[in-house]
Amino acid sequence: RAEIKVIVTCATPAPTVVSPVNYNVGATATALPAVLNGLWYDAATGGTGLATAPTPSTVTVGTKSYFVSQTLNGCEGPRAE
Repeated sequence: RAEIKVIVTCATPAPTVVSPVNYNVGATATALPAVLNGLWYDAATGGTGLATAPTPSTVTVGTKSYFVSQTLNGCEGPRAE
């Protein structure tokens, strides 16, 4: 008998995002656009994802990156910035 190994990999793609999202200092920000079954992170790797899209701060000038993945069929795909 021959052993047959089966390897199942994640085929979930990174979600499509619109970037950059621009706000003026002091403006009222809204939550970033929702992603179906998305998890939001503060970093490109690691951390714990949040199911709710973040609302960026507009208190100071600068750039803040957020990362989002999507989960399909129980498989979380890569993150998009």
